[in-house]
Amino acid sequence: MADMKNYDVIIIGAGVSGAVVAQSLTEKGLKCLLLEAGKFFYSKTFPKLEIDGNSQMYWGGGVELTSDANLTLLRPKVVGGGSVINQCLLDRFDDIALRSFQSESGIDFFTRSTAALV
Repeated sequence: MADMKNYDVIIIGAGVSGAVVAQSLTEKGLKCLLLEAGKFFYSKTFPKLEIDGNSQMYWGGGVELTSDANLTLLRPKVVGGGSVINQCLLDRFDDIALRSFQSESGIDFFTRSTAALV
């Protein structure tokens, strides 16, 4: 492991905020160490099944509740943090992904035209 005495700043979490702070401080001449517990996923290594994604990309395997169960939390554990999770939740399928989803799930009635109705 790197010698911690050689860094001016240690940033925990390689989400959007951590990465931007590290870049900004580095540009100002500080030596930064950016630590992330989660994996860095490429398009070819990104989990295809939801259960695999939850177990690999979230602390606690997915949705967690506060002690009084009044609030649910999504705590990403992945390089890119919440931006990776939010991007996955908001993107529409491209044609390749949609055909793959239809083929692997057997759900052929979900199409671009039916999705537009939702």
